[in-house]
Amino acid sequence: MFQNFNENNVLEDLNKTNFDQIQQKSDIQSATDMWYKLFLSVINRHAPVKVKKIKHIHQPDRLTDEVKDAQKKRNYYQSKRDWKNFRYWRNKCTKLIEKSKQSYFKQAIENNKKPKVKDLKPKAQNEITSTMNFDNKEYDNMHDIVNHFNTHFTTIGDKYVTNNTQFQANKIK
Repeated sequence: MFQNFNENNVLEDLNKTNFDQIQQKSDIQSATDMWYKLFLSVINRHAPVKVKKIKHIHQPDRLTDEVKDAQKKRNYYQSKRDWKNFRYWRNKCTKLIEKSKQSYFKQAIENNKKPKVKDLKPKAQNEITSTMNFDNKEYDNMHDIVNHFNTHFTTIGDKYVTNNTQFQANKIK
């Protein structure tokens, strides 16, 4: 676990530590605190606690071990400034992430059974809704549909202010 940890050095330092001062303490709590302080001072010299920054506590399920290994190699070659290998592993990471996302979402869809694949596919660009229901009337003229959308979005703010008593606003003059 610790690369440079030498058990003999730790034992030697513990033998050199003056634990006799613990016996001078009158209550058990202060004696325990003193022992803990002395013991940790030796341990921290030989095996210090390393603080590591964690970006996300919960990694997404689609982040596989294969992707993590590729990211480590990419980061290693970047730190060594080996740009040829770095570019190779950067591109490999991108492909692996894309592949794992596809696999993850494919499995999620197959396991859920509620959403259908055809519903998740985007509509073709030439497929535009040709009818719209507004105020219980159906409109099929594109000009009328556009005008209803325009009216809706230009009056929604005023409708919200008049219907919501908690919201008070002054109109800009």
